[in-house]
Amino acid sequence: MTLFSMRAPQARPRLLASAIASAFLMAGPVSAQSPTGDSSLPEIQVTGSSDQTATGPVSGYVAKKTLAGSKTETPLLETPQSVSIVTRDEMDARGVQNLVQALAYTPGVGAPYPDPNGDWAYIRGYFSSQYLDGLRVVYSGGGGAVTMRTETWGLERVEVLRGPASVLYGQNAPGGISNAVSKRPTAEPIRAIELQTGSFHRKQAAFDLGGAIDEDGKLSFRVNGLIRDAGTGVDGIKNNRRYIAPALTWKISSDTSFTLLAHYLNEELSPRNFIPSVGTLLPNPLGQIARNRNLGEPDYNIYTREQHAVGYAFEHRFNDALTLRQNFRFADINAYSRAISPTGFANLQADNRTVLRSASQAWRQSQTTNVDTHLEARFGTGPLKHTMLTGFDYSQYDEDTRSQSASARSIDIYNPVYGSGPTSAWVNQTPTLQKQERPGVYVQDQIALDQWRFTLAGRYEQARTSTRNQQSGATTASLDDTAFTKRLAALYLFDNGLAPYLSYSESFEPVSGTDFFGNAFRPTRGILYEAGLRYQPASYNAMLSGALYRQKQKNITMTDADPAHVCAGNTLCSVQAGELTTQGVELEAKTTLKSGVNLTASYTYTDAEYTNSDPATKGKKATSVAPHAASLWADYTLQNGPLAGLGMGAGARYTGMMWADSANTQKIPSYVLIDAMLRYDLAKISPSLKGMRFAFNVQNLLNKVYFPGICSKTYCQYGEGRTMTATLGYQF
Repeated sequence: MTLFSMRAPQARPRLLASAIASAFLMAGPVSAQSPTGDSSLPEIQVTGSSDQTATGPVSGYVAKKTLAGSKTETPLLETPQSVSIVTRDEMDARGVQNLVQALAYTPGVGAPYPDPNGDWAYIRGYFSSQYLDGLRVVYSGGGGAVTMRTETWGLERVEVLRGPASVLYGQNAPGGISNAVSKRPTAEPIRAIELQTGSFHRKQAAFDLGGAIDEDGKLSFRVNGLIRDAGTGVDGIKNNRRYIAPALTWKISSDTSFTLLAHYLNEELSPRNFIPSVGTLLPNPLGQIARNRNLGEPDYNIYTREQHAVGYAFEHRFNDALTLRQNFRFADINAYSRAISPTGFANLQADNRTVLRSASQAWRQSQTTNVDTHLEARFGTGPLKHTMLTGFDYSQYDEDTRSQSASARSIDIYNPVYGSGPTSAWVNQTPTLQKQERPGVYVQDQIALDQWRFTLAGRYEQARTSTRNQQSGATTASLDDTAFTKRLAALYLFDNGLAPYLSYSESFEPVSGTDFFGNAFRPTRGILYEAGLRYQPASYNAMLSGALYRQKQKNITMTDADPAHVCAGNTLCSVQAGELTTQGVELEAKTTLKSGVNLTASYTYTDAEYTNSDPATKGKKATSVAPHAASLWADYTLQNGPLAGLGMGAGARYTGMMWADSANTQKIPSYVLIDAMLRYDLAKISPSLKGMRFAFNVQNLLNKVYFPGICSKTYCQYGEGRTMTATLGYQF
């Protein structure tokens, strides 16, 4: 019997009951003191950050506390790993509409393509996992993906932790994770509404309300939501959304709080739109394919998603030395997709204008339960001051999938004729039920010795996945992996605000499938060596950081080079012979000045190379990874004079050349995108307009034609063209 033996059928009801019960039952009186008898050890923090919390609002661009790096509220200056934070104020200034745009000026982060169905970010060349309020957002691949979407209007900030994060968060790729932090109730009144219009017939209305419910301030609420009807840069692809997120905080006592976090999201979109490389990235003798070309059926294709989520954040402080926290969320997502789309990722026929298509539809439902419980203990052992974190987390994911396929008419990429449906009867694909469980235990010790900070952490985790054929009842695939990962780091705080650090951390990620001999694939393993430096000046509000790193991922699946090793579908099998080594430099600066200036700047150098693989790829650079990337955004609001209240901003994003294929024969050209902003405080016109502001944002101001990364010799994706939004906001 393994350490964690609870199985899926009985796990969820027991888990939910024990999660709620343990949070309240453990809130009784407990005494914990340091060996010296002092039960109120001072919190380790830096002057200037005490007015911020790791989940609350930040004035300007410079956040100084983080939860993502350690699961404890730690000053960013004392976090010995690369972390970037995008605040609410920065998102508002740049007119952010989704998570990809929120991270567009963050070092080490790349977005492969604009996808109407998800926000896919790559960190240090790896697909990154998403988290919401510290709990994993499970990704399901495929055209009918049921990934949970995160609405940026409901966020207070977005944090990016670069490098392996498995010690605290479990299975992940070595590139890192992003964690979105929801807006939470406050005792101060919050009353805001926004009306927005823009490109592609965009119409959006949003609101954000909150404040204290009772006179004592023990109960406070917040509810935000939006309604959007819009199109996109591709003909016939929709971007409609309905969203509402209520939250309630109950301050049970001065030491105990319970925050309920829920949301509902419903959206109507369209499936992905891949188009041939010949005519986009590659020349076509018949000309360039229009950027807005839809190779599906605009009036037939549809993708809908409905998601419900409810959870809570519970905290009880037994005394100054001991605190219990528990985060919980249950999410239910239903998705339906129906599409006529190019087959084989838009393979172009010999006439250079015809693309074959097929029809498909899929129904998917997923349910995800996440719970993370940890005990934080602050104590001393001689000259050492400890912040010890001991935790247990568990996630369970069930996905029910049914799908059908049919034939469809081909399409002319230069003269498309729409209006057709499937041309054959639907063929049912095998319905499947996939279950995944991930229990894990972890321990972390943050140690302070004078101006030294040391971090020691370890985690043991199991990952159990099974896929069942719902027609035959047989289990068609089963995966059961265990792993131990660790993290070691040291940091020194100089009196002048400098903080250099060294860090080592590990990651693991299960891999499904078997090789030619029927052997199950082992999990991929990642390791990181990082040296970094942060600087927080005392004389002005800024945070500057730099990191030099080298990381490696082993056990990557690649095509078996042996021609005799043929698997299903008469194709070559896969073998775990791949190894990807990534090394690079990341620089970032953020500042907010009293003069009205805000600035964020970054530079990224990434060298991603296959160092151990088959001869065809060994020594080659990874695809869709730009060696060089840089960004700069600045905005300024006039403080005095006849134009006081007028704000202006502009930014530039540079992405260097990337490789489209693993053999490194086809390049994706570099590009520069320009963004801009104007805003005005309408109260400067008349006191009767107090609280009203107008903002105008433009993404890709020059309408640059570019390819953000997902391209090959057969298919490609255009980047988004010029997009404009005009926003009228009112706070009252």
